[in-house]
Amino acid sequence: MLLIKCIAIVLAAVAITKTYLDYRKRLEPLLMFVFWTVIWISATVVIVFPGLIYQLIDYSQDRSVTIGALTGLAFIFMLYIVYRVYAKVARVEYQFTELVRKITLTEKDKGKKK
Repeated sequence: MLLIKCIAIVLAAVAITKTYLDYRKRLEPLLMFVFWTVIWISATVVIVFPGLIYQLIDYSQDRSVTIGALTGLAFIFMLYIVYRVYAKVARVEYQFTELVRKITLTEKDKGKKK
């Protein structure tokens, strides 16, 4: 159980660090940095204190702490994947916008020279 909690904390710390670095590089706005930081901290709290999700697991027959912790760990892992996809899409969108700007300026300059 302790191992699962440690893995969750490390994974969340890595994700928050990556989010912060993307924010510092101006690849991500402040609002998204705050959003993902809150999500990661919330998910980590659920993993570290699995009793918080007992209300969700209450409907099943198995009330084991391990099941709750593994469910939370799976949730954190899925959030990490979603975050990385979001960050990559945002980066590609930014690069695409910059490329369109450069092409537009180049065509505009060619039009002036004629």
